[in-house]
Amino acid sequence: MRSRSATTAGLYFLGERDSRYHDIIRLDENFTFNKGPKTGALVEAPYGKGRWIYVGLGLWRQLPAGTDGAYQLLANLISVGKLAR
Repeated sequence: MRSRSATTAGLYFLGERDSRYHDIIRLDENFTFNKGPKTGALVEAPYGKGRWIYVGLGLWRQLPAGTDGAYQLLANLISVGKLAR
């Protein structure tokens, strides 16, 4: 099994935020010095007629590496439509 560094998932997770921002996913990691749930990796909020989506995951690292999940996530993010009213 290949070990993973703490920066593989992402570096720039969104911290404190307004109540309009909602986590789309929550990560649960077992890193020795940083265990527990991680939020702010993928966050969305309504903005006008659409959505504002923040991606704190390391797609810049995962896409060039050919990680299937990164391509699937990117395709899903690109295809997000307008918010239902």
